[in-house]
Amino acid sequence: MASDKKTPLPSGLSPSAGLNEPMAPPINSFASASTTHKALTPNRQLGELLRSIDPKYCFHPAVEELLLDMASDFVQDVVDFSGKLAKHRRSTTLEPRDLQFCLAKNYGISLAGVLPATAASGSGLRPLGQDLLVRARPAKNSLHMHRMALKRKSLLHTKTKLKNAHAVKATEGGKKVVRKASVSK
Repeated sequence: MASDKKTPLPSGLSPSAGLNEPMAPPINSFASASTTHKALTPNRQLGELLRSIDPKYCFHPAVEELLLDMASDFVQDVVDFSGKLAKHRRSTTLEPRDLQFCLAKNYGISLAGVLPATAASGSGLRPLGQDLLVRARPAKNSLHMHRMALKRKSLLHTKTKLKNAHAVKATEGGKKVVRKASVSK
């Protein structure tokens, strides 16, 4: 009866330890949906977080439910978008850079220290101080600026010429116009 033997537990753990605590997220992707749902519903932790801020406040059950729904929707959106990025890279593995890009692009959240320095420089990502979405505009060339000023000036000049020509034609349309040069004494 080898099955009657009990394996010793590591020090500090009892057989009933951790039964009331929320389960950690699954390591593999083949975990059931109920396991994932349990990992995303930390009711007690949410209350503890609020009590750490101010002990006299507590959540209304509807507010707690709303916050949990928002958190699960957020996680679902991030995982879906990051999965699409990984699929676009033709990879079957979700990498930290996929999550980092998704959070920066969709939510404006930048994660410092997610990628090691060697991976960040090799993958073409910007340093952590710069946002992924902000791109530096190239410096304007002084020659280009001069040409643009000349173009604006010439357009303004032709526009005023056309306006003056149009004004002269409008005054000649049907009535006799006396011009200063044509007046004789």
